[in-house]
Parts: sequence; structure tokens; C-alpha cells
Amino acid sequence: MNPIQWIRIQGDRYRAWREARANERLRQFIAEAKNPENKARLRRECEKEYGRLILNECGFYLLKNGQCEIAIRWTDVHTIQTFKRDYFTYDMICLAFEIGKNEWIEIWESMVDFMKVTAKMHEEFSTIPQGWYTVVMFPAFEPNCRILWRREFDNGPALSHDTEP
Repeated sequence: MNPIQWIRIQGDRYRAWREARANERLRQFIAEAKNPENKARLRRECEKEYGRLILNECGFYLLKNGQCEIAIRWTDVHTIQTFKRDYFTYDMICLAFEIGKNEWIEIWESMVDFMKVTAKMHEEFSTIPQGWYTVVMFPAFEPNCRILWRREFDNGPALSHDTEP
């Protein structure tokens, strides 16, 4: 066997080993993610870092370190905008609520119970398009800014390209 063939064989073996190792790590990650104890731990870590969104009868608030950081009433919302923040290896989907003249409050998908808030948001603002989350998700690593709802234009969905607040 000549040296070139030997190098090719070694390269093929390495690529096969690397792929098998990556598949095993992915299998372990999925198995760990299904474990309720790991889910609870991850939820606690996210809550500690980002806070917990808590719904109430007229809106929601952000509880962080036992303190209310922000509170939003649905009746105070003038505009709802969505966009993504690029963190190099992943994107984070965000919602921004305009509650006063040029006063914006942001929440992120990493916050505990973000999806509960978005579900309630759909109930409160029925003209928000159902597929907004997927629309803003792709393409990856692009801001994909969209105005979801605006008080002046409450006649229908507003999936427009806009700038980040």
C-alpha cells in the first residue's frame, strides 16, 4: 500500500469515528433531555439567568430573583414586534412590546414560560398571524424583524419588515 492510500484509509476511519461519536453524543443529549430531573434543572437555570414570565388576568410580569422586574398590561400595548438576536452559534427569538411613546420592553424565548405568554398574546390580539414564530425563525442568523400588531392598524395581521426596536 502506498502512502497516499494509507492516508486516505486513515482519513476515512477518522471521519467514520467522528460521525459515530457525534451520533452517540446526540443520542445521549436527547436521552438526558427526556429525563424530568434534567428538564427541571434546565428550567431552574433559565429562570435564574433570565427570569420567569408570569401571566395574570390583565397581562404578565417578569419575576427575577424574587423581584418584579417588568409588568405589562395588554391594554397598555401599542405595538408588538418580533425579531431574532444572533448569538453566533444560535439565534434567540424576541418579542418587543411598545407600551408608551418610544418605550419598549423585550422578552426572550429563553425566559421561563415564554410560550405561555405568546399563547395568551394570541388570545388578546387575535389578528396576530398564527405562524409568526416560524416566519421569524427562518432564515437563520438574520434578524427577520416583523411588526405583529399595531394599535392603529388593528384591522388585520401586519407581517412587515421593520427595524429592530
